Amino acid sequence: MAREVSAAGRHAGLGGWLRDQAGCPPLGNDQEAQIRRDRWNDPRDGAALLADWIELWWGGQDIEPTTELKYRYLIDHHILPAFGSRPVNTFTSLEEIVAWEKRIRSRGVLASDGRRRPFHAGHNPG
Repeated sequence: MAREVSAAGRHAGLGGWLRDQAGCPPLGNDQEAQIRRDRWNDPRDGAALLADWIELWWGGQDIEPTTELKYRYLIDHHILPAFGSRPVNTFTSLEEIVAWEKRIRSRGVLASDGRRRPFHAGHNPG
């Protein structure tokens, strides 16, 4: 398989961009172990858990460090706790996501200093 290399030196491979060539064997070994245990889901068929899909997607992001911190905070503290254990192909209702977002916004977010702040997608409480 031909591989493309981005300007940042990332290699295209199974599941998107990998941080470097050294990262390929652990990913492959993990995937093969899951196949042997009959626990592997082909991410192309939508049965992958959102948490697994996010990690594949995350490896392909080429973003500024401050943006990375904001996104990672939102993923780890809001998205994964609510939806991480669900298969991607079960997200069929926009209304469900909108209702979740409204609940999150109404609660605000707890910053590291213990104060509540309004939630919005571009916010990293800190």
